[in-house]
Amino acid sequence: TGWTGFQNYHPDGKGGYLTLFREIDNEETEKGIQLKFIKDQQLLIEDLMTGTKETVEVDAGGYVQFKMPDPASFKFLKYEVL
Repeated sequence: TGWTGFQNYHPDGKGGYLTLFREIDNEETEKGIQLKFIKDQQLLIEDLMTGTKETVEVDAGGYVQFKMPDPASFKFLKYEVL
């Protein structure tokens, strides 16, 4: 069990959407998720369910750290490359 998700990337390179799932038997409350087409940049992430926003770093491998404290949870996120 683990984390999984989908990335919808707009071809203009300025943003997209993420849907992330934490499986029910997974014990990891934080996970690095590798994004496509984005490396060494900052993103503005908006949680479309809560309206909260945060700025995150994408590392050289395209990974971003995400948190979900509860098993069997999900996030629907919008991101914008800064």
